[in-house]
Amino acid sequence: MDTINRPQTPRRDTGPPTPDAPLIGWETPEFVQYQRSKKWFLIAILVFAILVVFALITKQWLMAAVIILSGVIVYIFTQQKPKTVPFAISHAGITFGNRFYPYSEIKSFWIVYEPRVKTINFEMTRRLSTIITVQLLEQDPLPIRKFLKKYIPEEKSRGEEFSDRISRLLRF
Repeated sequence: MDTINRPQTPRRDTGPPTPDAPLIGWETPEFVQYQRSKKWFLIAILVFAILVVFALITKQWLMAAVIILSGVIVYIFTQQKPKTVPFAISHAGITFGNRFYPYSEIKSFWIVYEPRVKTINFEMTRRLSTIITVQLLEQDPLPIRKFLKKYIPEEKSRGEEFSDRISRLLRF
């Protein structure tokens, strides 16, 4: 049996990973969606109705319009389903969804790891920038913390943001 010896294509050594190659990553929901019962919606409608009636009694027409508009926005928001987005950490920064944040734009980070809340939070250096909160899900926070401490300071004393606590309490 004759065999043909064909030259094999040499395998390229890809070398060390590039600075922006993800080292740690997972898929996470872009926000937490809470289960809301009919009771929750009835209470919300009652609260908005009371506020609108108060605004109308005090002849605050603009306030009444803003409350009604807020109610519509709240309803629309509660009906949205969170998208699952990729989150990755590299030597150059973090990627959340389709947005890359270099470490130079991140002021600090902290991890909240409690029975009900498991998140990693990033405070940005920009003045009007918001805090980025990423759900840890089943990720072990220790290697993440160890890696990030090389690049940005950790704020151990910080916990869950007040607005996040209120949102969780109100199931918003």
